[in-house]
Amino acid sequence: MRISPVACHRHFGNLVKVHGQYSFSLAPNEQKAFTNWGKGLYNQLNRHVLGEWHIITFNLIGYYLLFDYAKKKFATLERKIPQDFENEVIE
Repeated sequence: MRISPVACHRHFGNLVKVHGQYSFSLAPNEQKAFTNWGKGLYNQLNRHVLGEWHIITFNLIGYYLLFDYAKKKFATLERKIPQDFENEVIE
């Protein structure tokens, strides 16, 4: 029966020795979070706005026309119709 490495009191990161594989890592305080900030903004702009301009443009035009129609329709429905009040008697 083989004894588990945990039973041999090894640390969790040193349980197995692997040959032929290399791994590199940086400490969190050594990583540069904002190295290509401008390049990343350009990529997002290019991907989501410039790449899909036709979809955005047609949607904005459609929503504007729908909003304008709804606003005009609401204004006409809120207006009083004078013919409805011709037969009223004012005392």
